[in-house]
Amino acid sequence: MPRRQPVKKERQSRPTSCVVCGSDAAGYNYDAPSCASCKAFFRRVVIKKQVFPACDRNALCDIDVRRCRACRYERCIKGGMNPLIVACPDNNESKTDSSDSSSVNGSEPSTSSAHAEYSPHDQSFQEDPEKIETIIEICRIKKSSPRSEPSPQSTEFDPCDPDNEAYYMNEHELSLVENPIRIEKRLDQMMHHLLLLEEACQKLRISSYVIKLVPGLSIDDFYLTQSKMGSNFEPMDSSYEPVSIVLMPVQVILDKRQVVDHSKVEQTSRRIWPIQDVAYSIEYIKALPFYNMLDDVSKKILIGSALICSNFTSAFFSYSKGADRTTYPDGSCMTWDRQVEEQSPEVARFHTVLIVAMRQVELDDREYSLLKLIIVCNPILDGLRSYDVAVLQQMKERCTKTLLSYVLARRGVCEGPAYFAKILSLIEVATKLTSWQKSTHILGLAMGLYKNITPFAETIFHSQ
Repeated sequence: MPRRQPVKKERQSRPTSCVVCGSDAAGYNYDAPSCASCKAFFRRVVIKKQVFPACDRNALCDIDVRRCRACRYERCIKGGMNPLIVACPDNNESKTDSSDSSSVNGSEPSTSSAHAEYSPHDQSFQEDPEKIETIIEICRIKKSSPRSEPSPQSTEFDPCDPDNEAYYMNEHELSLVENPIRIEKRLDQMMHHLLLLEEACQKLRISSYVIKLVPGLSIDDFYLTQSKMGSNFEPMDSSYEPVSIVLMPVQVILDKRQVVDHSKVEQTSRRIWPIQDVAYSIEYIKALPFYNMLDDVSKKILIGSALICSNFTSAFFSYSKGADRTTYPDGSCMTWDRQVEEQSPEVARFHTVLIVAMRQVELDDREYSLLKLIIVCNPILDGLRSYDVAVLQQMKERCTKTLLSYVLARRGVCEGPAYFAKILSLIEVATKLTSWQKSTHILGLAMGLYKNITPFAETIFHSQ
């Protein structure tokens, strides 16, 4: 039987140019062809953990990469130079020098032992924070812009020249993250902030703060003032007695043309909760961090859409109290008889459907807070400024990603995606119910059934 001939490995040829600066390469240094100067520079940066200001040219230095140390280090990483070989305390000088010297002589680079020694499955590798932070930085740099080839030296002025004072005055720095913040910590911080806002909103609902439906009250009286969230109002009057708010069929109201006049209601003894909850939702929106970044026109449009936010707030409050229909902080609740269910089933559904949907997905306070902010950050509202649309879209995407991460962590990767879809469907339920509510009130306004209606109410019910 003929003997199998061993396969001969082709010896890797000696590199001709440095992957960093383009000059003649001295061999393979730290897994990449480089010159002696760039090798020394890379080693010095890794050992000393030096930090450089960010490049003023956005990492696109095409003059002389050696003059911009930030770009020079990035090209070292993009070219394949491995900081782990330098930074690892287990690696001694003799191994590195022998690797470099053998590479200069044209032999095969001895990097297999280094790769095996720092295998991700090695326990020492997993527990060494220095190696972990180095890997994070490598991934960040390699995911940045594609590597640009070194260009010939030019006499053009280079703003990244270390001799320039502006080079050191740059506030934006590229640094290694010594203690990277875990994503769970960032999520907890965001949720903690939203929970504090929600707590302040519920505190405002049970306070003595009410808006009076005086003639001429408009949305302009709200959007430029500071938010009432966090103000020290007195608690709600404890003399309030829980009442059952009896609903009437919409068709009966329209047929009999029953006139509604909210201006005659004494707010000190009884609250018109649908109107008051809109005012509380406006104060919630004004307390959001991005609100003051918006244009005045966009502010008016955003708080004008607070009706859906108020419906969502009252529904979750009712759900959290174990009620099956809309319930308010003073103990009042909506009631109806069989006639309402037969003649106007939409009225009964308006006060029950969203609560039932929340109970089906077992919505908790964190999911509710994130979903509420997603509802508020509606970038498709008519009339928003283009740059404000971008702000709302960015915040909405951030909250959606945070909600997905939390749902997966709470419900598991198997059931999490299905629950996430169901939770997002609550937005559609709230939107449809609010659209029906607006259309009903607009019909009543057109028929003249509302007396002494304020511009504030007209804006709320006519908003998108």
